[in-house]
Amino acid sequence: MHRFRRYLSYANVVATLALVVAMAGGAYAVTQFGTRDVKNNSLRSADLKNRKAVTGRDIRRNSLSGAEILESGLETKPLVQVSGDGSGVCDPEDGIPQTCAKASVGLPRRSNLLVTVTGGFTSTSGTPASASCAIEVDGRPPATLLNPGEANNANTSPTATNGFAGTYLPDSPVSAGMHDVALTCTQIGSADAVIEDPSIAVIAVAAP
Repeated sequence: MHRFRRYLSYANVVATLALVVAMAGGAYAVTQFGTRDVKNNSLRSADLKNRKAVTGRDIRRNSLSGAEILESGLETKPLVQVSGDGSGVCDPEDGIPQTCAKASVGLPRRSNLLVTVTGGFTSTSGTPASASCAIEVDGRPPATLLNPGEANNANTSPTATNGFAGTYLPDSPVSAGMHDVALTCTQIGSADAVIEDPSIAVIAVAAP
């Protein structure tokens, strides 16, 4: 014990304390490392843990372009909704509107709609027949009217057909929530009119 104390001097104690403080101070510096200690444009993705440490809060708004974005990783559902429907035959009655095709679309936010409808027309007797079809949104009054049918001098055999197509683009966006879009048709007169293969497609794009 005396031999150990003989070599224990003030310089030894100071040197040992200096080493301990230096090591502890370095650890403290690492834990307190902040943005002010980093030179601008000096860090790369390889310097970040798992290369996934950057979040939306770290990126200036509108600072990224297409070259920096992986399009396949984007979630498009909140921006674009698509729905459609098609059935075999629609046989409306005189003066009574019948839903021939209907699609529902759920919108997470206010959106613009584009509606497209198609169908074929057939008269089932030798008498010229006609119908009136419309595109309706949420049961409101018809937005677009179509008038498939035959003139008096047209072919009115049981296999006569007259196809039609129509589109509807509302003047203003529709609100968020569920919306029903339908193709409705009404027979005009007593001659039997049949709508073949009616279809409807709805595309909703989120409004800015």
